[in-house]
Amino acid sequence: MACRHFLQVLRYLRGSESGERGERYVEDLLCSLISFKMYGEAEALCEWIINKGGEIYGWLALAAIYGRTGRLAECAELCDRAERKYPREAAFPLNAARALDKLGRAEEARSVLSRAAARMPDEPRLRAALRELK
Repeated sequence: MACRHFLQVLRYLRGSESGERGERYVEDLLCSLISFKMYGEAEALCEWIINKGGEIYGWLALAAIYGRTGRLAECAELCDRAERKYPREAAFPLNAARALDKLGRAEEARSVLSRAAARMPDEPRLRAALRELK
């Protein structure tokens, strides 16, 4: 059932005469794929999003997919690269720290969060995550 709906949405997006008309459904489609645990398809859509100029959004979604599928080392590596490129986006150090902690690398996770909290002192999620790791 999910695959049939997925194909219908893809046909709609492909057949959209205006790019704007179809673009507004991409986020919903990605969330649906992740919810249906269609991770391979979601990952492919992330690559498409990245190639269309939505790098930050695509990387955020990929980090979520890697975390949900147990690809923790890949998640931490992606988030490290993304954090260097987008240092004001708190989700990357948060996801990296969660992945590192689950990998048994708590000290490294604390270091990631500490650096990010120093860079973004007004971000409460970073301070809360740091307190949880201590």
